[in-house]
Amino acid sequence: MLDLDDAARQDPNWIRTNGVDAGRDGCRVPLPWTRESAAFGFSPPDAAVAPWLPQPERFAKYAVSELWADVDSPPALHRRALCIRRAGPGLAKDAFRWLDVPESVLFFERGNGFACVVNFGTEPYPLPAGSKVVLTSVRGRRGARAGPRSAPVDQPGPVMSPSISGTRGRRTG
Repeated sequence: MLDLDDAARQDPNWIRTNGVDAGRDGCRVPLPWTRESAAFGFSPPDAAVAPWLPQPERFAKYAVSELWADVDSPPALHRRALCIRRAGPGLAKDAFRWLDVPESVLFFERGNGFACVVNFGTEPYPLPAGSKVVLTSVRGRRGARAGPRSAPVDQPGPVMSPSISGTRGRRTG
């Protein structure tokens, strides 16, 4: 938060250096929990003391309540991943195996053909033909079919599939 008023700063570095070093204030603010209240739910509405740092109105869209309501948000993606893991009994106990792939890709298998592919790079990473995507961070692609060079791995983010056979090649990068 670059526009934090100097009068609101409380970081010890700010105080010790007489305002030369801003410290962490501006990099840390109270977490917005809900869009509705004055302190975005960080403090009760009737709190005697305001949160230690002010929150600008633009933070309302980042409130936890807003993120939980967005089916494509990181918390919703995490919730779906946990549901998938709980639904597959082998996903918590069966053998785990890393697959050799380029450095920008994380690829592992667990259980009977279930795989997780995360592309951290900028280049597409092809999935084996016929793979069924059960989770992806690409907006609007949840549950889509994936073939070589398909959208779920064209962008960074996780893709999980219970039908990848484990026949991927060895590390190439």
